[in-house]
Amino acid sequence: EEIGWVREREPLLYDLACEAENMLGPIKKDPLGLRLKEYKNEQGTRVKRALVINRRGDSANWLLDPGNEIHEKEWPGGRWAAWNPAMDWTDASFEDLIIHEFESFIQLRDNRNLDRDNSE
Repeated sequence: EEIGWVREREPLLYDLACEAENMLGPIKKDPLGLRLKEYKNEQGTRVKRALVINRRGDSANWLLDPGNEIHEKEWPGGRWAAWNPAMDWTDASFEDLIIHEFESFIQLRDNRNLDRDNSE
């Protein structure tokens, strides 16, 4: 039961997405309302329809967005994390998301090893 829709798997995240989608404007320095529209879509609509594909290992959820259109390949992906409490749609596909997260892991590991080596 590790894969499921945000509404079912992460009801609190779903509620936050509903709040984002219903946010009232205007936003400062957004006279045409474009930033507000983008915020509602990125933090609201896309999160609400997303598929959660992992368990919280590092206080983060990986999400895939099926979108409104047919995708040639995989769904776009991103991360919602407790340490960065906003949806970050970083990757064009599931493959890109996994590569991005793996590279982040390697960087954290290498930095930890460097810190340990410098303290000896």
